[in-house]
Amino acid sequence: MTLRTGGALRAGWRAQLEDYVTAVAWPRDGSALLAAAAAGVVSALDGRSGALAWTRKVAQGAVFTLRPHPHRRLLAVTGEDGSVSMLDPQDGALAWCGQERDGWVEHAAWTPDGVWLLCAHGRRLRVWSTDGEVAWRGPEERSTVTGLAWTPDGAVVSACYGGVRVQRPLTPGPPRDLPWKGSL
Repeated sequence: MTLRTGGALRAGWRAQLEDYVTAVAWPRDGSALLAAAAAGVVSALDGRSGALAWTRKVAQGAVFTLRPHPHRRLLAVTGEDGSVSMLDPQDGALAWCGQERDGWVEHAAWTPDGVWLLCAHGRRLRVWSTDGEVAWRGPEERSTVTGLAWTPDGAVVSACYGGVRVQRPLTPGPPRDLPWKGSL
């Protein structure tokens, strides 16, 4: 067997931040690598050189997720303090910051069209608009939400210890529970 070298990955640049990195993301245009830290700071590193472009404190405690908007120049940032913020990934300008006091926000997902942002606030789900309004507050889950996603038809799937729940946040109706013994 012959090993080939030089595929799609190659050495580029490296950078060091002042704190532990808790999340990373690339915006759609690839202009920067966004990195979140345990101290609640988001930093943007130039995509070509690795030079620090900007830094912004956005949470009291760790930042858990960075989710670039699927179509717009917008970055969702969630934190240990229950905050959900929207930043401009190009310059770090804060569009808005909201906070729900019932748990840290460890998971987030945009709808494919980018209209709604689903966030897991501990044991509860929230759907946020791009303008910073909470459009839906879900019922308490069995335990802390460990994973979430939107289905193509607009339903929300959330996983936690004890099972999976499928529900339609913006349409009335009971959720569908899929029990599972153990962690997911």
